[in-house]
Parts: sequence; structure tokens; C-alpha cells
Amino acid sequence: MHCLTPKGVVIQRERSARKGKEQQEDALSQPLPAAPWWRITQRHLHLLRPLLRKELIAEARQRLLLAAWSWLMHLETSTIDARLGEVIDRLTALNQGELPSIDMAEHFCLLVFTSCSHLEQRDDFKKVVATHGLETTLIQWQTYAYGQLPDRAHHDTQWLPDGPQMSTLEREGTTS
Repeated sequence: MHCLTPKGVVIQRERSARKGKEQQEDALSQPLPAAPWWRITQRHLHLLRPLLRKELIAEARQRLLLAAWSWLMHLETSTIDARLGEVIDRLTALNQGELPSIDMAEHFCLLVFTSCSHLEQRDDFKKVVATHGLETTLIQWQTYAYGQLPDRAHHDTQWLPDGPQMSTLEREGTTS
């Protein structure tokens, strides 16, 4: 029998020392369960979803701030965080209810924050997603980041106000 002392040390009581060794040898001689002996079920994923979403938003924020600081610097931190949560939720809906990968989130957030606030509402975007899938489309559409879309259709200036980066002046430091 094992006992835990207040100092955290495990000791084995004398009278069962021999029995403990026999049990240990028996345990070692038995085969291990088939790998993986544990499984993450849909229930586990459902319970972890809020935590995974929160981590996805934090990682997307970090990447977005590195890639597009000049596009976000006129916004308050609370506004950026609220918008990121909404964007991740919209991307999750586009991804058939599954949380996207961090790379997908990064690509989508960069497009939304630098070119079109409601990109998923554009007909041309929908058509390419239907043809090539969401992940491929997001990679292909990175050429439209940093204000490179030919029009401003579906950009909501109430949702994401235009800052100085959207002026018609030369856009230095905003190329990918």
C-alpha cells in the first residue's frame, strides 16, 4: 500500500511491500491496451469548443496585428477583439460549423480587415468557394488583401470604419 506524506513523498508500507512488488510485476507483464487507449469523442470536442474558439481568436489577433497594424491602429482594442470574434464566427459558419484552422482564420481575417468587411457576402467570393472550396479560395484571394479589391461592395463602414490606410494616397508599408 502506498501513502502520500504531507511533503508529497510516496512511501510503501512494510507489510504490503512484497504484495506491491507482485502487483507491479503482474501489471508490467500484461499487454497495454490498443493504441490509442483513449479517445476524444464529439462530446469532448463540443465541451472544448469555447476554449478552442477563444484560443483561435487570440492567435488570429496576434497574426493580424503583425500583418496589418497600420490597418487597425485607428481602432480601439475592444473593437478589434469584438470584430475578431464575429469574423471567426462567420468563418466557422462558412466552414460548415467547424472551427477553422489558424491559417484559414488568418487569411480570412486579413481579407476582412484590409479589403472587405463582409467578404462572404460577395457573389464572386461565393462562386470561387463553391468551385474550389473555402481553404483554397482563401489562399487564392490573398492577392486582394490590403485594399486590392477592385470595388468596395459589401464593405460596411459602420462595422469597420475606414482609416487613413484607405485614402487614395500612396499606400506605403501595406504590401504583403
